[in-house]
Parts: sequence; structure tokens; C-alpha cells
Amino acid sequence: MLPMQEELRRIVKDHCESAVLELQKFPELPDNGQHPQCDELKTFCSKINNSRNKLPSAYSLPAPPDGMGREFLLRSGGRLLVNHSGGLIENSNLRLHRLFGYPQIPGSALKGIARAYANENAEDREQFSRIFGGETKGVSDQQGNIAFLEAVPADKKWLIVVDVLTSHGGVDTKNPVPVFFPAVERGAVFRFQIRKVSRSVSDADLDAASRFLIDALTSNGVGAKTAAGYGWFEVPEGNSNGDAAAPDQFCLDMVGQWGMLGLEDHLEECFEFPPAARKLFVQRMIKDKLSLIRKWRRKNNPRLARLEELAKSCEEVIPE
Repeated sequence: MLPMQEELRRIVKDHCESAVLELQKFPELPDNGQHPQCDELKTFCSKINNSRNKLPSAYSLPAPPDGMGREFLLRSGGRLLVNHSGGLIENSNLRLHRLFGYPQIPGSALKGIARAYANENAEDREQFSRIFGGETKGVSDQQGNIAFLEAVPADKKWLIVVDVLTSHGGVDTKNPVPVFFPAVERGAVFRFQIRKVSRSVSDADLDAASRFLIDALTSNGVGAKTAAGYGWFEVPEGNSNGDAAAPDQFCLDMVGQWGMLGLEDHLEECFEFPPAARKLFVQRMIKDKLSLIRKWRRKNNPRLARLEELAKSCEEVIPE
């Protein structure tokens, strides 16, 4: 390694708080150990996961006003690999925010999978051209009228893990070499947003673009290795019509699905929910956990103060 690179490595190690920047630019592959890449990635994943509590509660832009856009939440049904060929160690990158480390799905990738799905299934070809631009591959005779924003986590429950692929190369006599790479663990909830590029765009085009994107995510997935079960998303439980939930409804559904056993363990999580979901949680606590609330009160449990704070935020009152 050149002297300048060594000096930069020292600066990064001593002063850089971004694990993403550190690993992308200055990965360390120690000679001791059989799989140094795996050890390096495990350290990287630990740093990223430990930094989640320092992140803001909302990563994405606020909901567009006046019907200018749509947003919805989907939960990943498999592990997620995006920007897999973008570098890092042996071309096993993952799209993470350079400073804060949370996973992202680029808007260009979302538009690409939505366009591919629509190209196979859209009946209105004029609408297809309006939404995505030029209809013919490689031709852009007009600009698309819908902007696809990058998708980001809806909460702090995402997790970065080390995954492995061991290719045998079709020959049993060769010693297979495992390849390790970071992935977003299944179960992460992402917030997706699309917007009109101008007020002249019709709601019909906006709704069609939303449907194309949802169907593409739930049918084909996004990112690498989708044929192997990576990158696909699922609609929330209880939505029998197959529609993705708007953020407020998604949180309401989540609170409604929590079992009575251990309901109190979700208290801190609810502070990041919209008022309607917080209100439902407090109402459920009063109905199903009143004896526990009274026990908290007798023993001056600090969780009661947090529950009262949550109740005040949604205009509910905890009974004595």
C-alpha cells in the first residue's frame, strides 16, 4: 500500500465515524483466519447495526401535499441485495447511506422494475409512455410524468447481516470458495414514495404507477438474486385485497396484530408511530393490561411515566 493510502487509512480509523465509508474505501483483510472477508464484514455489520439508535426517526421526505404523490409501506419477504456490483470487498456492495448507514433502494432501480413489469402487463400503452417516458427500449422521446423516490426504512428495526454464496462451478473436483457479502435481513419495512412531476399529471397516472411498483416489488422483487428469493416484498397481513398499506394504516394494522402477551414491550416503539396508532396502543393497554398499569403505579415503575407521556401525545388518559 502506498504511503498516502496508509496515511489516509490512519485518519479514517482515528476520526471517521462512518462504518460505510471506512469499509468501502479502506477494508482490512487480515492474513490470520481462513475467511478474512467474513470477519471484516461481521465487524462492519456490528458497527452499522449498533448505530441505528442514533438515527432520526424518519429518513424520508414528508408526504407530498395536495395529492401530488403516493406513499406506502411494504415488508421484505426475503433478504435484500441492492448495488451488489458497486465495489466494497470483491464486488459485494450494499446500498447504504454513506454517512448514516441505513439501507436504501435507489429510485432508479424502483422505476426500472416498475417499467419492466408495466411493459409486460400494461394495457394502455399511451399511459405507459406518459409514466415512464419513451416506450421503446433505449428511446426517450418524452419525459416520464412520475418521479420514483428512493425507498428507505420506515423504522429502526432493519438489520444488516453477513450472507454467503458458495459456487461449486459445476465441477465436484474443485474446492469451492465461499463468497461473503452484506445483506438486509428479511422483515425490514420500507417506505416507498412516488410523486407527480407537475400538477397537470392525472391521478389516474399516479395510481397506475403506484400499482405497477407494488406489483413489481411483490411479484418480481428488486436488486440482485431475485430468482433465489432475495429482494421481494409482501403486503401487510390482513390486506386480503393485495393493496399496500399507507403509513398510518400500516402502523394501525401492526398495533392491532400484536398479541396481548408482551403487548407492553412495544411501548417505546409506539413513540415513532402516528397519533392514531399511538391512540390504539394506549386503548389496548387500558383494556388488556389495566392490572399491569396499576402494578406499575404501585411500584413507581418508570414505564408508567412513559405510557402516560404516550397517552398525552394522542389525547388519551390513563385511569388511576
